[in-house]
Amino acid sequence: RIEQHNQRIDAVLLIGGDGVVPFHRLQNPSQDADKAIYSDNPYGSDGGSEHVPDHVVARIPDGGADGGELLLALLQRSIDYHEGWLVTHGPDSGMAIPMLRRLVANARAKAPVAGWGASADAWREPSEEIYSELGSQQPLLYYPPDPGDLRIAPADVDWSSGRILYFNLHGLPGGPNWYGQISGAAPDEPLPVALTPPDVDELNPGTICVTEACYGAEIMGRSPGDAMALRFLERGSLAFVGCTATAYGAIRLPLGGADILVQQIFQNLRRGQPIGRAMLLARDWMARITLEQQGYLDPDDAKTLLSFVLLGDPWASPYVKPATESKIELPAITPVVATRMPVGATAVTPATLDIARKLVAKLAPQFGRATFVAAGQGRPDRAPKGAGGTLVFSAATDLATRDGRRGPQIARITIAHGIAKKVLLSR
Repeated sequence: RIEQHNQRIDAVLLIGGDGVVPFHRLQNPSQDADKAIYSDNPYGSDGGSEHVPDHVVARIPDGGADGGELLLALLQRSIDYHEGWLVTHGPDSGMAIPMLRRLVANARAKAPVAGWGASADAWREPSEEIYSELGSQQPLLYYPPDPGDLRIAPADVDWSSGRILYFNLHGLPGGPNWYGQISGAAPDEPLPVALTPPDVDELNPGTICVTEACYGAEIMGRSPGDAMALRFLERGSLAFVGCTATAYGAIRLPLGGADILVQQIFQNLRRGQPIGRAMLLARDWMARITLEQQGYLDPDDAKTLLSFVLLGDPWASPYVKPATESKIELPAITPVVATRMPVGATAVTPATLDIARKLVAKLAPQFGRATFVAAGQGRPDRAPKGAGGTLVFSAATDLATRDGRRGPQIARITIAHGIAKKVLLSR
């Protein structure tokens, strides 16, 4: 009926939390403890790929047992926000384009965005690379901080100073807090608390918050008092992007996993796209560039695309008036997700295992006592080759936090034909 009237879906907006409009429970493609992936992607799919939806999907969540107070506040905030401008679409707004690169190339970056952010010390390089996309004059904060750094107490932060907030910290399943991690941490080094829900003060109206933390958008059965995502929304954020499960990112450059998705979101925001469209384009870009480079999505790439959700207003933008190309269509894409199969000891040469061990010893020494498990990786229509092909080494460790909690951390090293291609660490 929509197409008959020459109209298109601009966004799918879900009203309510998991108890009202349930998250889809999708199979976890990665090898970790998450039993299922809570995802909103299928709500935006026309029947094709769940990894790359056809439409923007956002959710206005409730605050748990608060009688709908948070939900009503978020709806009213969106109304107030949009009273100041109206996005109109010209006669060519429904035009399809042959390649995503045309859309990206023709978009001019707008002015730098006022923002600030915080990162675990252990992955400074990726965080700096991503944060630089905003052009913000505020330096990135690190946890634990450098000696003598006086900018680290949440009480000293001007929460209202940024239109975009970026956090690349640790999160735990069911836990309320986010944590830092020291670079080169010993196996017994506890994670310092970086941020708690009470730390979050009143935000700049229209703030967009983006986090790479594991379980950063885990809101099922939660409230603003024990879920950072709901706390940010309660304190004034217009939109929040985060992961409902384990998230993976790089320790050093080049970027990987969630880093790539978030970097693309920031680039699209700088081009003037509202947050929902920025996220839709970022997913599409990540899928296409990964397929172009290696011929498939590996399970961790696939999990990244499925597990990040948008909470709040999909038309939020750091600019007064966002771009108007929000109805340009992208060519359909159906990514192939690689399979991982256990390999025998004879398929792993001592030289290959040595590469994995040395990389982890250098970049993440907290895994020094961990056992490595190898798997062959390849397209599902071709048997993973193991020796001489692509091998993925996984190791897990259990980390303590300074507030008395414990949580898993996973390292993933991909080696193809004797060359390390990717090193990821769970957030």
